Amino acid sequence: MILLGVVLALMVAASVHDLMSRTVPDGYAVVIAGLGLTAALLGVSQASPLGALFGGLAGAFAGVLLFLFLGFGGADAKLLAALGLCVGIDGIGPLLFWTAVAGMMLSIAAMLRSKRELAYLPAITAGLAVFMAWPNALASLAGVGNG
Repeated sequence: MILLGVVLALMVAASVHDLMSRTVPDGYAVVIAGLGLTAALLGVSQASPLGALFGGLAGAFAGVLLFLFLGFGGADAKLLAALGLCVGIDGIGPLLFWTAVAGMMLSIAAMLRSKRELAYLPAITAGLAVFMAWPNALASLAGVGNG
């Protein structure tokens, strides 16, 4: 959980940078990816090394699709891949779900303000925060594992 706390702090900083300048330095993705891989290799992550690798690949795949077809920024795609390394294959689905929910809320707010573009990194950060606060939320909401 300490790992994800550090990652969340980095994501908040990246989000502020994105909101202020509409750019995100690659260093954020590199550091987050490095933390995720290192934690998995040292056994202090919720993901095994293989789970982290597959989580990173799934995050990269989702990020590339969103970049190619829905106007996601390159930094957003890179950070999804890096976050996948941190949360692993079991965590990337819920993280993407909560990111989509946050993104929908940001999109509605942008439409109400007649904005055509929005920084999406805050939605990814909010998705990570919800995932951290309630990691089994989707299973609980779906009634999976309740007996």
